[in-house]
Amino acid sequence: STLQRHSFPTRRSSDLLHNDGLYLGASTALNVVAAKELAVKLGKGSRVVTILCDGAYRCGLVLACLRMGS
Repeated sequence: STLQRHSFPTRRSSDLLHNDGLYLGASTALNVVAAKELAVKLGKGSRVVTILCDGAYRCGLVLACLRMGS
């Protein structure tokens, strides 16, 4: 499939865009994945903060293609 041909960070960027409306680059997408995993590990009532340090400007076309299934 198209998603399998792209890197894990790009797939996560696509997921965050389409599921959460966040237009994030690959490094920020990995930050979000790591923050979510840490939050689950720390448990209810804990807080995890990350910085959304880049947008998906360089991989925007790839994200659009993933959305269209190309």
